[in-house]
Amino acid sequence: MALDGITATALSEELNHRLAGSRVDRIMQPDRYTIVLTLYNGHRQEQLTISANPSLPAIYLGRPDQPNPQIAPSFCMMLRKYLQGATLTAIDTPPYERIFRLHFQALDEYRDRVEKYLVAELINRRTNLILLNAEGNIHNAIIHVDHSINRVREILPAHPYQLPPPMDKLSPEEWLSSLEAGTPFPSYLDPLRIEQALLALILGLSPFPARTIIASCGLDPRLQLQELSPAQKTQLAAALAQQMQKVAARHWQPTLYYSSTDAKVPLDFYALSLPTPLHKEPLTSIAQAMTVFSNSQRESNRLEQKRQHLKRLLNQELEAVARKADLHRQDLAEGEKADKFQRYGELILANLRQYQPNARTMTAIDYYDPDQKTIEIPLQEQLSSGPANADRYFRRANKAKSKLKIGSQLLAIAERNLSWLRSLQTAVDTAAEVADLEAINEEFRHYRKSSKNALTAAQLRGIAGQTERRPNQKQSETELQPLNLNPGKPGKKKSYHPKQTKKKKQRAHSADQPLPPRRYLSSDGLLITVGRNNIQNDRLTLRQAAKDHLWLHVKDAPGTHVIINHKQEEIPDRTIEEAAGIAAWFSRKAGSLAKTAVDFCPIRNVRKPKSAHPGHVIYDDYSTILVEPLDPTTLRKP
Repeated sequence: MALDGITATALSEELNHRLAGSRVDRIMQPDRYTIVLTLYNGHRQEQLTISANPSLPAIYLGRPDQPNPQIAPSFCMMLRKYLQGATLTAIDTPPYERIFRLHFQALDEYRDRVEKYLVAELINRRTNLILLNAEGNIHNAIIHVDHSINRVREILPAHPYQLPPPMDKLSPEEWLSSLEAGTPFPSYLDPLRIEQALLALILGLSPFPARTIIASCGLDPRLQLQELSPAQKTQLAAALAQQMQKVAARHWQPTLYYSSTDAKVPLDFYALSLPTPLHKEPLTSIAQAMTVFSNSQRESNRLEQKRQHLKRLLNQELEAVARKADLHRQDLAEGEKADKFQRYGELILANLRQYQPNARTMTAIDYYDPDQKTIEIPLQEQLSSGPANADRYFRRANKAKSKLKIGSQLLAIAERNLSWLRSLQTAVDTAAEVADLEAINEEFRHYRKSSKNALTAAQLRGIAGQTERRPNQKQSETELQPLNLNPGKPGKKKSYHPKQTKKKKQRAHSADQPLPPRRYLSSDGLLITVGRNNIQNDRLTLRQAAKDHLWLHVKDAPGTHVIINHKQEEIPDRTIEEAAGIAAWFSRKAGSLAKTAVDFCPIRNVRKPKSAHPGHVIYDDYSTILVEPLDPTTLRKP
């Protein structure tokens, strides 16, 4: 947890110094839990974002990358009513609490100055934004809390506001005073583990700095406080006092903490520089640290949410297509009985003398057998004659032949769809940006839209004579030519509005703008272009790349298309290895860094089969290289 009472104290002091005296110009609410205040102090404009989202409570400078709704929510309208044009006079917190109080001076309907308070309770699972009047009564809150949730502390309009009950802990200053008195750890903490003891002792301390302080002393955090020797307790008290003295002196050291030097998303941030093996990035402003941490966490959460959503959709589609493939295999198994049914019908007609009315079986000589052995042919008792039973077998034979023909075609389509959906799964797993997932989602939506217009097996059987195969297929796959069986209905006449039509065209044009591909520079300065999805792979490989550009793709596995853009000179081996590493990176399983085989050849050797899915190509006259996946962010961008 990044925001604790100590960090909140440092942050409130900095925000107060920076924003006090500013005027509220705009108030926005991009989502249910987030408020953005645009403040102007006469010299510059600042945007203060307050998020009461229980998963990531935050208050930072800047605004989230989210569009504002066309109709403002009721809480936003209420804030505009009372705070639009008001002056922010101060920002403070109760001692070492994660509660920010924003003091405002506003004008009421009689043009008299009145006090208003916006309280941001940024406590996990109990976050809230509450607007108070001068008497401390609640105007409204972004989350209502009634007696069914909290009997002691209701947060409802017209109710008096109460701070959360204080915790029985010592502030850093109080604990330092007790340390001078010779009692660093009270006896009631002895049964607790070391981390729990520190959290129960110091007000505003969170688990991250507590664990770091314990680790700096070389102590096992699983030990109870009473299990420590006097020397170990003295060492722990000294390490804790070193950090608490910085807090008491307000010697803030804003720091971001990363798991490694290559990590892009910080694990945490804190108001102090703690002794830890984690990679530390010092900053000059705690507000800047909060902004970087919040934006990166929000983007990471957004990326994972979209990733999980796409995974769920793809899994559902894969299961549906797999079920269809199983049905088509059953049709093939039924179709293989066509010769058997045809044979039974002909043998019944050839052995009519042996036919007995109302019999369940018929003994017939098998003239197709060189030894002309007798066989038992099942009959339908309800049918009146032998020819009727023969006709029944002929109909079954024709039906089985239709199933064999259509089932084989539909199974080929289903298997191709399965392969393509698995390639999307790989792309989702390796997506590093939200833009990558949006491109994949757009491709999947296009697939779903086109699949709704696909002909069913029953329709195909009804028009089997009208279908034709696509000639000269190198992929041993046949596709049915789509037939326009539903010409549609005549459209209704609409009145012409030039302005409205122009706006619609502009919106459609902006929505159709494709996402740019990924671009990197190799160590030799050559441009490496990487597709984000299968549609973009086709565009890069078949339309944009020159015939002498080098094309790379992982061998016998789904993955992205990688293009090395170069002029007639020879491509250095180092550039080929780096491009192959990128191709392997975007096709690897999560966390896997095993060596991968990557094929490469000139673009002129790559072609697309007819009726193939986006991203599916065939190639020849290629070479193969075995490389480890390469994180492309280690390369320069053009």
